[in-house]
Amino acid sequence: RKKRKTFWMMLALAGAVCIGGCFWMKNSRKINVICVGDSITYGSGVKKARKTQSYPAYLQDMLGNGYKVTNYGLPGRTLMDCGDRPYTEEKEYEKSLKDKGDIYILMLGTNDSKTFNWNRQEYEKQLETFVKSYREVNENTQIYLMQPSKCFPKESTGTVAFSIQNEILATEIYDIVQQAGIKLKVPVIDLYTFTEDHPEWFVDGVHPNAEGNAAIAQYIKSCLKK
Repeated sequence: RKKRKTFWMMLALAGAVCIGGCFWMKNSRKINVICVGDSITYGSGVKKARKTQSYPAYLQDMLGNGYKVTNYGLPGRTLMDCGDRPYTEEKEYEKSLKDKGDIYILMLGTNDSKTFNWNRQEYEKQLETFVKSYREVNENTQIYLMQPSKCFPKESTGTVAFSIQNEILATEIYDIVQQAGIKLKVPVIDLYTFTEDHPEWFVDGVHPNAEGNAAIAQYIKSCLKK
């Protein structure tokens, strides 16, 4: 009888440990944050230090261990399929969908503004489709659209590098992203206004340096819903 009692006590204890362990695992799951974008998201301005000094890397540090931030940025990519290097044709796009993020931060448009890429109607139409593709893989996800940062002209030439048209970013793309946020009921992070008075944050007028990335990450963190 004593052995039987000990057996049942041990079984009950094991069950309690299992339930407790499962509860802990469930409640300790990291919030999955996915950053989608071009070279600004990728971290081209900090080169080999991008794994620690890109804005997604800084955002990971700022959000802490309860979050997992993944950088799916790719240099030179466009939102539009008719652009010279469409993001949606890359494996990173498929991976970002399969990751089923709890939070998506989407910013594409800087390369779409290039003189040989820009098409307002296509950008407007495809931005909605792009956002909806992430909502479809996780109906409970929180999506944030981000207006691209300001691009500054070089002092030597008076023009923005890489054929980027800042006037398009400041007007048409800015407005389209804003309206898409309203129509699709997703928050919009205004990175353009945040960066427009800080040319010192950019190594070439387009790509943020470490200081710029840290500032951007802090701003994004402040915009995320608690």
